[in-house]
Amino acid sequence: MSISLEYFPFTHDELPVKKVFEVNGTNYSLEIRYNDVFDFYSIYVYDGDDNLLFSAKLNYLTDALDAVCEELKIGRHIVPLNESDVSRDYSEIGRIGKENFDTMKICLI
Repeated sequence: MSISLEYFPFTHDELPVKKVFEVNGTNYSLEIRYNDVFDFYSIYVYDGDDNLLFSAKLNYLTDALDAVCEELKIGRHIVPLNESDVSRDYSEIGRIGKENFDTMKICLI
């Protein structure tokens, strides 16, 4: 079985980083930061004028956009996942950390 996922290209070595992406015809800046004290990642979503619209901790196989934000019109889910987990009955990764960040993708579903 072959699947194709749309994802945001981030690597641990480039963090913290902010990149601009077009989603549904609108430009958003996505920033990823790493907390090296507690080994977790956060995502920040900005509009085209660089106003912060939403932020959240990245949790594996969980939609990062877990709350309503009127200004955020993505209309899709941002979900960190490992491509191999899509066709499995169980998850290969339990949580996102420095040791596995580069093996998974932050997908737009």
